[in-house]
Amino acid sequence: SIQQEMSLLEMYLEMENIRFKVKFRFTISANFENLHDFFIPPMIVMTYIENAVWHGILKKEKDGRIDVSFKRMDELIKCIVEDNGVGREIIKDQEGDEKHNSLGMYITQRRLNYAQVNSEEVMTPVITDLKDEKQNSIGTKVEIFFPLLHRSSIDPNHL
Repeated sequence: SIQQEMSLLEMYLEMENIRFKVKFRFTISANFENLHDFFIPPMIVMTYIENAVWHGILKKEKDGRIDVSFKRMDELIKCIVEDNGVGREIIKDQEGDEKHNSLGMYITQRRLNYAQVNSEEVMTPVITDLKDEKQNSIGTKVEIFFPLLHRSSIDPNHL
């Protein structure tokens, strides 16, 4: 359930904060109730949060922030993971010719493809590089759209 996913994400972020001695702040929120009645594929959002921590926030000197939100939109659940890390452009510049292909991102996209409800609906994340008014990188925003799966629409034998 979304409630379980949010709890796991919170534990992960708290653990990383302890590990890195409170390098960042975070929020996890939802704009609807009964989170235990709605479902998303497990551990999909975690990949994007882990990338935010490891590739964005840890490269900053201080004041890191990660905000995670779940929003109900008609027949979709929209998850937003937004960070104020160094941004993907900085990482690309630092890597130079040694481009890093994230195995986690590849596996996550494959899982999203397999989890699609029908052949026309692929849950492809939208990744936006955030910039300030001078076009400097100020973080990354990932939006993932999941089909609305309510407890009443799921076969209890498959839970």
